[in-house]
Order: sequence, then C-alpha cells, then structure tokens
Amino acid sequence: MSKHIKENYYEHKENRRAWKAKGREEINDWYVKTLLLREGSNGASLLKRKQIPQSLIDLKREEIKLNREIKKRKNDKSL
Repeated sequence: MSKHIKENYYEHKENRRAWKAKGREEINDWYVKTLLLREGSNGASLLKRKQIPQSLIDLKREEIKLNREIKKRKNDKSL
C-alpha cells in the first residue's frame, strides 16, 4: 500500500468515525434504523431500511431520548 493511499485511508476512517458520532448524538434516521434492524433480528434482518416506516423511526427516536434523559438523571443523583 502506497503512502498516499494509506494516508487517505486513515483520514477517511477518522472522518467516518466523526460522522457516525455526530449521527448518534443527533439521533439521525440512519442511526435509528440501524438500531431497529439490530434489535429485531440479531443482525440478520430480512427487512430493508426503506421498509421501515417514518412513524416507527420517530417513536424509536423518542424512546432513545427518554432513555438518555433517564440515564442523565441517574448520573446526576449519584454525584
């Protein structure tokens, strides 16, 4: 592997990692869909991302927000 290709690989890897972290923080649709597909199938889903209704995505997003708030409040009480 040439030096230029290797540098681009690591740069792309870091950019992708930052993009994923931002998506998790903002609870983007792709992140919610990934969670739904993982939960329902143990990694071997027959369902396609396009088949997940927006209403289900929105409900899952609200569940994630609630769980994050609960976790935050538990951590605040323990301090």
